[in-house]
Amino acid sequence: MAKLKDNKIILSETEIKNQIKSYLKKLHPEIFWWSNSSSVFGKKGIPDIEGIHPKAGHIWIEVKRLDGKLSSHQARFINILETYGEKVLIAHSLDDVIEWLEKLCGPASLGIKGKKIAPLKKSS
Repeated sequence: MAKLKDNKIILSETEIKNQIKSYLKKLHPEIFWWSNSSSVFGKKGIPDIEGIHPKAGHIWIEVKRLDGKLSSHQARFINILETYGEKVLIAHSLDDVIEWLEKLCGPASLGIKGKKIAPLKKSS
């Protein structure tokens, strides 16, 4: 839930994540992305959102409240990713993501022109 601190609205991480996911779905359908959870992958500190862009490659987004700080596990995981040349953003707002993706991928689009992406087949 959003809070007011020093005359600034502080959105919760969940609210920020939801804004980012909605933005990715609507304006960056060319990014194949998913939400991560340490409980799913068994890795503490894994960034919240991971994706693959046809031009930018592998991208990672760790979401933090405006006043949020990385845990030691998150800082370590991000350090490892950056050591291997991965693109990682610590986002405090949707605006952070928009600006970062424009630098990496160009302006938001409505998909990849001229390319069709085959739907994933359901496994039996």
